[in-house]
Amino acid sequence: PGPKGEAGPSGLNGAPGLNGILGAKGEAGLPGRDGGAGLPGLKGDRGLNGYPGVPGAKGAAGASGLPGAPG
Repeated sequence: PGPKGEAGPSGLNGAPGLNGILGAKGEAGLPGRDGGAGLPGLKGDRGLNGYPGVPGAKGAAGASGLPGAPG
């Protein structure tokens, strides 16, 4: 059988807020079509003035595994 699908990329960092609250954590990546797990999202940066950071984007799905070579 071909290799397992690659892991989805991690979520993007949350955008900085405006008053010292941490940004929300990115969502986990979607699983690959052949079962590769998505990586977790990264945590948002600390903001500068009291509003929370924007949540990270969800990771993309992993690629499917390639078929095995013939024997």
